Amino acid sequence: VSALARASRAPAFFRSMGLRAMPLGLDLRGGLYLMYEVDLNGAISQLLDSYEQDFRRALSSKNIIFSDVVPLTRDDGVSNGLRVSFPPGTDLGAAREAMQAVAGDLTLDSGGGFIEARMTAAQVTERQRNAIQQNIVTLRNRVSELGVSEPIVQQQGLDRIVVQLPGVLNSAEVKDILGRVATLE
Repeated sequence: VSALARASRAPAFFRSMGLRAMPLGLDLRGGLYLMYEVDLNGAISQLLDSYEQDFRRALSSKNIIFSDVVPLTRDDGVSNGLRVSFPPGTDLGAAREAMQAVAGDLTLDSGGGFIEARMTAAQVTERQRNAIQQNIVTLRNRVSELGVSEPIVQQQGLDRIVVQLPGVLNSAEVKDILGRVATLE
């Protein structure tokens, strides 16, 4: 059934002249239309988790004692930094140097017994854009595994990716291949 559905219906004399039938899209041929939503806040949280581990490692290697590392959130609920708390009497200058060596691109602010490391709005936006692009590349690679002719994989809106696969009949296989879990690094 699948072979017959994909077989050319063009007359034989067209094929003998080397002409091919015009490819039909989802509206005429049928197929799958999938929409994926990218967890943009998850991408930021993952980056901050990486910074947290780096801060812990750097401070421990310099024998600087710290109390806690907690995430900071903006007014809109997006995490954009970390607060490292220190016990009284800790040399915040040495701690700041150790943290600056690990994450020179973050803005560091010192307060009474803590140092806040924040990402700028541009850095948050860039990380979110990278998350979308990484997911688009991953989905395109997975679609190419399927061997679908003329697939469409594109961003729609701020955090969604549309995948159109004309002529695909086995939706379960496609969902299994495209839905494999991947982690952004």
